[in-house]
Amino acid sequence: MSMHKEISKIAHDLWVKSGHIHGRDLDHWLEAEKVVMQHHAVQRKTPPKSFPKKSGTKKAR
Repeated sequence: MSMHKEISKIAHDLWVKSGHIHGRDLDHWLEAEKVVMQHHAVQRKTPPKSFPKKSGTKKAR
């Protein structure tokens, strides 16, 4: 799903949760954008499971 669609879905969910109050579309959009950006930032910081973890010490040969 594209970021735009994620933000749109979350903004819609926020609108529904707020009781369908009109005139707060920008507030809902910005909050949804923040949530999506934080979610993607966390995903980028998490190394893929297929990569081995690096150890702090080097092995002697």
